[in-house]
Amino acid sequence: MLRDLIPEIRRWSTWSVVWPVALWVMLWLNLSPGRISDIVDSSGPVSLFHDLRAISAFAAGTLAVGIIAYCSYRNRTAGIHWLNPLSFSLAYGVVGIVALLQSVDASASLHWTALYLAVPLVLLAIAWNGDSLTRIARVLASTWLAMLLASLALFLVALVNLGLWDTLKEPLTLLECNSANWNDWSSHRIRDTGAGRYAAIAGLIALSGLWMPRWRSVSAAVFFLSILLLLFTGARGSFAGFVVGTGVVVLLHSGRAGLIAGAGAVAVLLPVFLVTGAHETFMNNCVLRNESDDPVPAAIASPPATAVPTPSLIQAAPTPAPTPTPVLAPTPAPTPTPVLAPTPAPTPTPVLAPTPAPTPTPEPIAAPVENPNAAKEHTFFEFTGRTTTWSRGMDLLKKSPLIGHGFHADRMLLGTQMHNGLVQALVQTGILGAIAYLAAASYGWLLLARLSRNLISLSLVHKQLVIQSGAVLAYLTMRAVPESTGALFSVDWLVLAPILLYLYLVDSQSSNPERL
Repeated sequence: MLRDLIPEIRRWSTWSVVWPVALWVMLWLNLSPGRISDIVDSSGPVSLFHDLRAISAFAAGTLAVGIIAYCSYRNRTAGIHWLNPLSFSLAYGVVGIVALLQSVDASASLHWTALYLAVPLVLLAIAWNGDSLTRIARVLASTWLAMLLASLALFLVALVNLGLWDTLKEPLTLLECNSANWNDWSSHRIRDTGAGRYAAIAGLIALSGLWMPRWRSVSAAVFFLSILLLLFTGARGSFAGFVVGTGVVVLLHSGRAGLIAGAGAVAVLLPVFLVTGAHETFMNNCVLRNESDDPVPAAIASPPATAVPTPSLIQAAPTPAPTPTPVLAPTPAPTPTPVLAPTPAPTPTPVLAPTPAPTPTPEPIAAPVENPNAAKEHTFFEFTGRTTTWSRGMDLLKKSPLIGHGFHADRMLLGTQMHNGLVQALVQTGILGAIAYLAAASYGWLLLARLSRNLISLSLVHKQLVIQSGAVLAYLTMRAVPESTGALFSVDWLVLAPILLYLYLVDSQSSNPERL
């Protein structure tokens, strides 16, 4: 196996291969970086490195624009047609630039718009001249390698630092989908859903590798570890996407017969779950579990409002029974003092009993005011509170329906991410941008449908990449429901963008099988 890798390594060592991959790596370096403003005042080499990463994507995008401009000036024709999936992504970003007019912070919005646009610009620059398909295929293979390595690294972290080893001693606890505290361990750089994404994509790539005899043993090991990591993260969105992606892999590799065989395997394993009761654990604790949002610390939580009594409230309150006034016994008349002249006895002055202090009328008890930042319980169909967030996003859309409020508007106006690709696109770029966003994704699925009918004409390498791309596309499409996949600069966008361009290039060149 290692002997077979040597020629491939030599092919990858040429300059024509290095610069596209290097440009692509620069985009990945911009994930969870430091601050551009801290570059001058960095506290040390490590801090300086993280701060410099914050400009790597902008540098890559600038270089990409320069490459495209130079090739156009030298009359070098593009290797791709102007109408492709990334054209719609560029249009989506352009609407984001126009939406700066509605942004509450134009500089921050422009920052995130430029990050998003850097991805399609770099890919188009790589594919502009030369063998476009080969270059983009290498970029996609590099992305697969990054996902596999990240998944294995996260598995080791979970094994050593997050208690996966103890969990494996009782494997059924994996079906409880408990949180592994990835957020705390990574200092808020990666959530459970983020770790689940790496595990799911790595698992789909490895699953497809089971149909490659030379890589079957390695693929089986990676697939097994990825499944363990996926279950350990408890990321339900990744579970659903992984199931759909698995169906795409089996269908494209084996056709309907493969799906029937898979259904048979499920039918065999299902009684085991029913007998052991594992299905109840998985359904109650994972699929149908209720979750609560992270509460805001008490120090910054909004204090409950103090209700001011109104006449209507006071009248509505029950009036207590009046306290009976105590009656004193009659005071006997004083003994008359003998006097010379007969003086009539003085009329006794009536002594009033001390009036008790009035009983204060109890203030009406106001209904408790709900703290919007407090922890809330959500049912499965509320997607852990995401439906509330979507509703707030739709209310925000009404204020600027055509072009939205610019990139990053959800964070600046609502203090949270939209957790849905379409809603994210609507809030950021309005209806115009959302149309472009949906067009790019729909175009990708159309390309996959056309290629799936012509897989036999592709070479083994491209057939494998097309199937893997289709599986990951299916996964990311499902993930776009609970997450903002493809609508902003993120790992999801760095995975989705090369898939869309690769499927387009394979489809456009499928009429020339000798080139594939």
